[in-house]
Amino acid sequence: MPRIQYCREWIGQFTEENDLLQMNFRRALAESYLRQGEGARGKEILDQIIEWWPDEIGGYLALADAYSHFFDDTALPKNYDRAIAILEEGLAKAKIKQKDRQILKDRIEEIRVLKLQEGAQ
Repeated sequence: MPRIQYCREWIGQFTEENDLLQMNFRRALAESYLRQGEGARGKEILDQIIEWWPDEIGGYLALADAYSHFFDDTALPKNYDRAIAILEEGLAKAKIKQKDRQILKDRIEEIRVLKLQEGAQ
C-alpha cells in the first residue's frame, strides 16, 4: 500500500522532526494497517504512540476510534466499552490540556450514543 510505504519512509528519514509530526505520521501508518486488515500491527503502533506521547490525545483518539469503528471499519473487533476506557485513560493524565480534555469527553459521549443506537437496532 503506497500510504504505508510513504509513512514508513518519512518516519525513517525525518527522525529529528518535531513530536507532533512524528506522532501524526505514526498515527497515519497505524490507521493504514488497521484499514488493510492488520489489526495487531496497527494497534501496536497506536499503543506506542500512547506510551511515547502520553500527554497528547492523538493516540487515545485513534485507538478508541479503531475499537468503536467511529469513522471506518477496522481490523480490530468493535468494542465500545474498550474505546471508552481508552479515552478515560487519556482523561486521567494530569498533563492533558483542558481543551483536549473536552475533546476526549465529547468523543466518549459520541461513542456512548453509538452504543445505544446500535443496541436499539
